[in-house]
Amino acid sequence: MSRLLEFFTPASEVQVIIYDMDGLLVDTEPIAAQAARATLAQFDLQITAEDEERFIGKAWPAILAIIRERNRIPFDSDVLRETIKKRYEELIERDLPVLPGAVESVKTMGNHYPLGLVSGSTRAQIDRVLTKLGIGNAFSAKFGIDDYGVSKPAPDGFLRCAQNLGVLPQACLVLEDSQPGVAAAKAAGMKVIGVAAGNHSGQDLSAADAQIATLTELIDLLTDLQ
Repeated sequence: MSRLLEFFTPASEVQVIIYDMDGLLVDTEPIAAQAARATLAQFDLQITAEDEERFIGKAWPAILAIIRERNRIPFDSDVLRETIKKRYEELIERDLPVLPGAVESVKTMGNHYPLGLVSGSTRAQIDRVLTKLGIGNAFSAKFGIDDYGVSKPAPDGFLRCAQNLGVLPQACLVLEDSQPGVAAAKAAGMKVIGVAAGNHSGQDLSAADAQIATLTELIDLLTDLQ
């Protein structure tokens, strides 16, 4: 807890909070794997459990590259990607599992800091999810994979978000659930808190500056500091 406190004291250099989305706010990474499995089966293609673990924290182009490693796709791969995305969007429209403290932490953090969001989902998917959660207007900057192009663990999305918010990378505190996300934040020169709630595969978050079980811990911390 003492390490967490350092981020939120008056002496801290943290000026903005940047959220991930999938696996942090909403438990959608298993749904993405489900959509990929079902779509691939439709085309007599396949992936393994290890492939699905490699999907975590990755954007759609990177996921498609993993699929291509194991399968020869006998048609335009854009068709496969769009079919997976459509199935995924249908699934989350039907049932969007929200992780503990997700909505409350955004509202609480937003009372103290400008917020950004960097996700491997598309901007359209981000807007759909945030609208369903009722926090569509909580973020001053939102970046999907179609905004920055290079999937985590590359730092591109985080760096663009910091630039858009008008702060240096070292003034950013990132909340992430995946190893690629933590690596991207660290490569950008940012502080990062690893959040375990959506990390079902037990990805290594030890490179994070601090770790918590759920976003509820941040709500409790800020409440205690008031």
